[in-house]
Amino acid sequence: MWTVWKKMFVLVLFCTVGFFGSSCAACITREYGALTMSVTSTARKATTLFMSFVFFKNVFTWEHGLGIIIFMSPLMLKSFSPSKQQRKAISTMVPTNANMELKSSFV
Repeated sequence: MWTVWKKMFVLVLFCTVGFFGSSCAACITREYGALTMSVTSTARKATTLFMSFVFFKNVFTWEHGLGIIIFMSPLMLKSFSPSKQQRKAISTMVPTNANMELKSSFV
């Protein structure tokens, strides 16, 4: 039987765990970026989904697999592309005509 105190305990526990999870998500985003947080969140949700298949004997259909592929493909492609900082570093390493003209004017 659910008493008022049990309900309040579960409510406080749920809010505390939710706040802790949000704080962890914000920390991951701040330290590693939004893409890493998105992949981490997706992996957590996928783990929950797979656990539901194992523990509750849910049926895995081809729609589940297609949804996972559609959702994860852009994230994986984005994770392999160079970041803005990497692109900027590469562009500063490649000599441009303006850089060459400046160097030749000092010689």
